[in-house]
Amino acid sequence: VRALLRDLNERTHRDLSTKLADCMEAGQLPADLDADRVASLLVVLIMGLAHLETLAPTRIGDPQWIAFLESSVGDLLTRSAWKRG
Repeated sequence: VRALLRDLNERTHRDLSTKLADCMEAGQLPADLDADRVASLLVVLIMGLAHLETLAPTRIGDPQWIAFLESSVGDLLTRSAWKRG
């Protein structure tokens, strides 16, 4: 089971990193974004959100929380701190 979960996590990270790179090539994200690091952070964020019912159940379905998450991810994808180099 451990190997299956590790493979799933690696595949998820790789696919997300590839999608980010595709968006960079299409001009939808900054060309110098570090897709690998951003993919890692997004996977961690997604894993945390998967446990939201335990971590912060009152946030589920909260429109302000959803707007905050969307804005935060948008900021994350355009921050200079996530640039390669």
